[in-house]
Amino acid sequence: MRGKANVEDANKSYNSIEYDPDEHSYLRAEGDVEELGLEDPYAEIAEQRLEAFNERHSTSGETEGALDEWDSLYASLYEGAFEDCDRRYEAKVEEQLQEFEAGEPITGDGSLTFTDQAPLSAIVDVEVGDRSPTDLWSELTETGSFIEAIIESVRVSATGKSPNEYREELVGRDLPDTYPELAVRIGKGDRVALWQLVDDLQTLGQGTSPTEEIGHALELLAGSGRTPTVAVRLDREFFDRVADQRRGVLSIIAALARGCDVRVVTTMGVRRKLARKHRQDLPGVSEICSTGRPGQSTDATVEQAGLELSHDSREVAILRQLSGEASETLPKHAIESSAGVSSSRIRQCVGRLSDLDLVATFETADGPHVELLKAGSAFVDRLDAEIGRQATLDSCVSDSGKSSIYCRVSTQRDGGGEDTPTTAATGPADRRRHGAAVTVEYMPRWRGAAVAASATEGAVSLVDHPVEPSDELRQPYLSYDGDDRLVAGAEYRNPMQYTVCVARALTDRRVFRDVLTPDRLDGDVGDLGGLATDDPRILRDARCLGWLSDRDTTAERYAEALMAAEDELLDMTRQWHNGDYSCTPEEFRSRITRFSHGIIGTVAHLCDLADVELVREVRVPEFTRRFDADDRADLAKNVVHGAQIASRHGHFAAYRQLFEADEDKRAAAMEPSIPADDPSGDMIGSFVIVGSSISRLADDLRAEIRRGADGADSRLHEDAPEFDVPVSITTDVGRPAMALTARDRLAQKNLSATRESIALFDALAGSPLDAAAAIDYALQSEDRPRDIRLDEVRRALAQLPSDRLLPTMQPTVQKLTKALLTVESPLTQSELAGRADVSSRSVRTHLPRLEALGLADSDEAGIRFALPFPTSDERGSDIVPGIATETGADPVDVLYDLAEAISGEAAHDSEHPVGAAFFSEDWAGALGQFAVYERWIDLAGRLSHRGLEPETRTVRFGRQSDQVAIQEVAA
Repeated sequence: MRGKANVEDANKSYNSIEYDPDEHSYLRAEGDVEELGLEDPYAEIAEQRLEAFNERHSTSGETEGALDEWDSLYASLYEGAFEDCDRRYEAKVEEQLQEFEAGEPITGDGSLTFTDQAPLSAIVDVEVGDRSPTDLWSELTETGSFIEAIIESVRVSATGKSPNEYREELVGRDLPDTYPELAVRIGKGDRVALWQLVDDLQTLGQGTSPTEEIGHALELLAGSGRTPTVAVRLDREFFDRVADQRRGVLSIIAALARGCDVRVVTTMGVRRKLARKHRQDLPGVSEICSTGRPGQSTDATVEQAGLELSHDSREVAILRQLSGEASETLPKHAIESSAGVSSSRIRQCVGRLSDLDLVATFETADGPHVELLKAGSAFVDRLDAEIGRQATLDSCVSDSGKSSIYCRVSTQRDGGGEDTPTTAATGPADRRRHGAAVTVEYMPRWRGAAVAASATEGAVSLVDHPVEPSDELRQPYLSYDGDDRLVAGAEYRNPMQYTVCVARALTDRRVFRDVLTPDRLDGDVGDLGGLATDDPRILRDARCLGWLSDRDTTAERYAEALMAAEDELLDMTRQWHNGDYSCTPEEFRSRITRFSHGIIGTVAHLCDLADVELVREVRVPEFTRRFDADDRADLAKNVVHGAQIASRHGHFAAYRQLFEADEDKRAAAMEPSIPADDPSGDMIGSFVIVGSSISRLADDLRAEIRRGADGADSRLHEDAPEFDVPVSITTDVGRPAMALTARDRLAQKNLSATRESIALFDALAGSPLDAAAAIDYALQSEDRPRDIRLDEVRRALAQLPSDRLLPTMQPTVQKLTKALLTVESPLTQSELAGRADVSSRSVRTHLPRLEALGLADSDEAGIRFALPFPTSDERGSDIVPGIATETGADPVDVLYDLAEAISGEAAHDSEHPVGAAFFSEDWAGALGQFAVYERWIDLAGRLSHRGLEPETRTVRFGRQSDQVAIQEVAA
């Protein structure tokens, strides 16, 4: 057949891909897969592909012999299939071959279409069957041709560009953080980077937004002018699965369509059923049952829309919002809540778009939904081509074209939350009220304890933990444990909303009743005599405490003055809501934010003077999805500004001394005398920022802190004194935070933590917040104090959802762990696969790795997790992974067993990279260069009593003294 050679070339197995910098092309080199000890998993994959193919096409034993020749696997396999196809569908095959060989222009844009037959140009043809979403993605990424297409796109995109040029281009795309550097290294011929990228692609989807992760990763296909074709087969049995599983599979398909030409191969009956049941989950499915105006083409619809809609209209904002979703569908309430205008206004806009055949509306059990139609997508594309993208996917443009969901604030009496957009001239326009007033609430005790345990004085701690968006954005929270530690926090959506909430929390009457009490502030002598200094001049002109008049120098009166400041703040937010101000919206919003920072800074200094530790919690929902570079910069700037206001050198407020632009305020402040041997100040209290993948904010925070130091873009005023303030940025709070959390929550149950329990919580729970919640919900209080039992550790961990167990691991490993934790007797391999909803192959792949670390055991009775079952027979027994015990297994021995489980015989051969790692001084580092080992090494460290220390880097703001600079140069 004419297309046979093309298909053979397209489907050759990849052992490895090597870059030739002289020729700027990739070469295949045999033996590289074997060198890394990965040949067995790929052989198993090939065997399973052949078995599935034989079932469908009844191939003969000759095809089966293709396994004997690794390099010709796919060519031999497809040869028999195409010969059979040629006999039965000769005309159709000939037609597709002509199209295939003609080299139809490939644009690099993803798409999704329905078809009766997979095209010959498809680089991979996968049948969904009973595969889970994770297994479907694994099926795709373990197919050589799919990975080759991505690597080839990287190669083509890099052609003719310097590494710096290519890096800048990649940073401009919506890629995961590590991908630009990996792609640049691949372009320079780095084979380790290539395998790291391959491994990472194969383990995508383990976070809380797998569709987003996959869609972002497929941005690697952009810029090369190549769009790989992927065929996905759906049959009627697909609808035998539960709805959540169907939605998960369709979300993967939708994500693929962002970078690939996805052909969904199915019957018309299945398509119609998809349109009825899953219009909100799959882009384009509504085209099946909506044909638009009779006789009008997509081009004509787009032309008509261009005449009727302005590029900065609310309608276009809705189209852009829909286009930013993988499924191109949103619930109508989601559009309303993000837009911040009235429901009637959204109904009006959606109705107009529907009349123009740009969107379709439909009902589901969850309420009305809006879907972007083909013409709507084409219209957005045309706008982008003509005027460029005017808004990010997360922005909603108001009728004036000057609105953002990050600059809306509610102004009800107990408000402070995000609510309304603003116009440039008149302030708030259409508004959505939240109803009843919002009062300051106490945090759940487990959350307050975990946040406090994650905090370090003088540091900003980043805790990777998913945060669900709150129904009430104005909600301030407090937590006080009676140990001289006050936690105040709120959800963050924009700087004004967050600072208003925290200012309200810190001036709540309960703060002055329970924490900053008259006894604490006044002491035995009165008149604030309980503070570190009661000199009014120092308090006002050095510490810069606000609202401290001559008559308010007692604790009771000062508390009243600060609570009156809260009333003034709420009056300002009411003015904002009503548009009752004479300046521009930007100026008034800035005034409210500065006023809120002033309250927070005052209470922070008051806590410091009263020896109360202050922790500020910042909860960031949907960080990876909703926050672009500008949003991250705004968040970092707000946190760092708060840190600067709440910092000091001795009794001198750092912000007034270093950054105050108002010369009159600087002149009124006391002038510090900085000792040459003590040029460093202190940040008061701490910040704990919580969100999914929030550790990515670390670079933004460091960059913002450096802008407050000497340099070209420094914000220091010219007469700033010579002192600086160190701020530590912690991206992994480590074992200490987990230990503090476990001890605190267990103590509330009259239980004591053990070394083994802390190691297990640290290794298996996703964060201190997970461990705290698990302990609180799973365990009962005891009448008498005792140590926690290992079966109770198991019971607590079993409460966590699978994606919060072993959070750095693949979803398959998480599901296996969850399934093993929740049973009361050993399981067979098939039972484990069923309970975990994974394939038997996944069990065979990952179970040996869990066994190597001692987390799982298998014998003739079955497979179990290495903790006692919560039964009368095992309750109180000491079944535990050996590495977690006090004497602990040697980590080298454990990782050697792990290497055998992952790489087989390669672990024994000193000539192989895996085996050679155990002969090097930094054996963990040598293994850790491969992502598949890095996560298991991390897990082994957490299980062992060595644990992991917090990952911290310190950055300074302020003016460095000449003496310190000379000492640092000399050192």
